[in-house]
Amino acid sequence: YGTWWEKLPALAFPPEHPFHHSLIGSMDDLDAASLEDVAEFFATYYTPDNAVLTLAGDFDPAEAKGLIAEYFGPIPRGAGRPPLPDMAVPFTFGARPPREVVPDDVVLARVMLASRIPPGGTPAHYAAGVCGAILGMREGSRFHRRLVRDRQLATEASAFTYDLTKGADLLVCDALGRPEVSADDLEAALHAELDAVHADGVTDDEVARAVALIESGFVLGLQQAAERADTLSRFATYFDDPALANVQAERYRAVTAADVTAFARRHLGRDNRAALVYVPRAGGGGHDANADAPVEDEAPVDLG
Repeated sequence: YGTWWEKLPALAFPPEHPFHHSLIGSMDDLDAASLEDVAEFFATYYTPDNAVLTLAGDFDPAEAKGLIAEYFGPIPRGAGRPPLPDMAVPFTFGARPPREVVPDDVVLARVMLASRIPPGGTPAHYAAGVCGAILGMREGSRFHRRLVRDRQLATEASAFTYDLTKGADLLVCDALGRPEVSADDLEAALHAELDAVHADGVTDDEVARAVALIESGFVLGLQQAAERADTLSRFATYFDDPALANVQAERYRAVTAADVTAFARRHLGRDNRAALVYVPRAGGGGHDANADAPVEDEAPVDLG
């Protein structure tokens, strides 16, 4: 299943979009790069005016600032970076959301549904994070209770935001099937859960549980100096404001059931679900519930 992190963004974003391709590049691109290409990239992007340096832990601030000036001060600023392309995309795929079936050397079917949602840092993204936790965070989530425990269709199921901060993010729903369950049945069950939250919304109790899980995970992570540094760096890099780390818990606590319900009704409809489906390869030695199923090509993304 390891190819999902390349295939799912490729399904969810059109070919000309920067997020369509792996953010770390491909081996083909690396193999084709010359020494001059690498040197030009380094000179363009690896410059002090395009970097964030974060220190966290027990240190003397005056001494640290002196050492930073000594070691990094002489490095000149860059000559400027090219502007980012327009990353805006519609928040729906249209009447034919993209779908790809991947036969591979796997034993169990796996289904991933991705919905385009507002990018990280926007008010709606906090509602998206709470919605994802309600659907698929830990054993009290809807997916675990209904797909894993009650219906016994999946061995595990989760939901999470991809946390992209430009143009659009993705809410990803992920389920790994049981040996006797076909990919079609697993996919139908995931769609049914999203249909339910899209039609009926969520409850106050579900929101309270989800916010508590998100807040506790965030606060516990900050107990480690490395995580504090990463968090400060992330907000400084994406939003030019490291102090945003101090208000994350407050912003999640402000999310209401009405906010999450409005998010689900706007962004989790059938017209906004790209599907990536892994099935056991025919003759691969595992339980192949889909050996005779046709492999569907990627449907064109309707940019409307």
